[in-house]
Amino acid sequence: MGCYIEGPTKGKYQYIREQAKAAQPIALAECKVTSNGDVPVLVVDNGAFEAAMVCYNPGELEHMRMSRAQGDYRPIQCLMVPRADVRQLLGETHYNIWFNPMEE
Repeated sequence: MGCYIEGPTKGKYQYIREQAKAAQPIALAECKVTSNGDVPVLVVDNGAFEAAMVCYNPGELEHMRMSRAQGDYRPIQCLMVPRADVRQLLGETHYNIWFNPMEE
């Protein structure tokens, strides 16, 4: 795992909602990764800080689902974020490391 949105240490869910107005809340079980649609972003509360994990491929999403099934009960808030907003939140260079520009 490795693609995360920077931002405040706490309040990251609200930060993303403010930056990506079209982001839609969704249940973890309903999230899915597509090659050109909205991107799942999972905000995980780790206690001292929140991490906003960008699920850039199905393996990232499945890893979190498996962790949950194995007893990882950290609070998670899920959003489906338009790809253009993910690009803006990550920055062009960071976005291109994780996403294939030819997919678009």
